[in-house]
Amino acid sequence: MPANHLVPNNRIVILLATGFEETAVVYCLDHMREAGLPVSLVGLSAGILKGLHGLAVRPDYSLDQLSAEAGCRGVIMPGGPQCVTALLTDPRVHRLLDATLQQEGFIAAMATAVPLLQQSGVLTSSTSPRFISQENIEINEFTNQLIDFASA
Repeated sequence: MPANHLVPNNRIVILLATGFEETAVVYCLDHMREAGLPVSLVGLSAGILKGLHGLAVRPDYSLDQLSAEAGCRGVIMPGGPQCVTALLTDPRVHRLLDATLQQEGFIAAMATAVPLLQQSGVLTSSTSPRFISQENIEINEFTNQLIDFASA
């Protein structure tokens, strides 16, 4: 994609940084796209990112191509402590999450991202109605919840 091409704000994005949990991300992305949802992988940086177990992925967009102030239909935070920590230390991610919630979008977190989001203060009583958590369920059930929520 050209550097000036921005991600449309009606998309659902799965944010990625080095150390993401590959299996859950690929499963979620595949099934949501099969359901006809507009889902994109958005990397914290441009170029190839390596997952927790070494799988290399080239995101559809970089975070610089996303208008954080416009928000998205939904933002999915993957698991993987290194990935989540990198995402949460980037102010662009916080602007994106805030804008997405202000636009009535949703935030979803895969299992290992939930505790880090809670510790960072992203998960509060005000975000809970628009928040979907994998916490204690399998990835297939979580993905089905995301599909149902995003399709409503």
